[in-house]
Amino acid sequence: MSQVIIFPRGQLTELDRARMDEVGIVAVEADNPEQVVITAPGVPLAGADDLMLSALHAVVECGFGSAATEFAKELRRRLTTRETQANSHGAGDRA
Repeated sequence: MSQVIIFPRGQLTELDRARMDEVGIVAVEADNPEQVVITAPGVPLAGADDLMLSALHAVVECGFGSAATEFAKELRRRLTTRETQANSHGAGDRA
């Protein structure tokens, strides 16, 4: 999520806006900055990867032997390996 900063109207130049945009800041100009209301979305408790790995863990650990279980085991192995490699290299890229 980008950081949002409210400025009085006319304070920013185009160069100011471009520089802030480069670093992920959303610059908003308003006639009355003190009256601006910003709503920030909440952070989810679990991401898509967490949900997927939890579902796979449940399927794998339930103990049923079937093609679905074998699929889940293999997918879990691959995702866990990818996650471990990404974390050990300090990179968040899982592409």
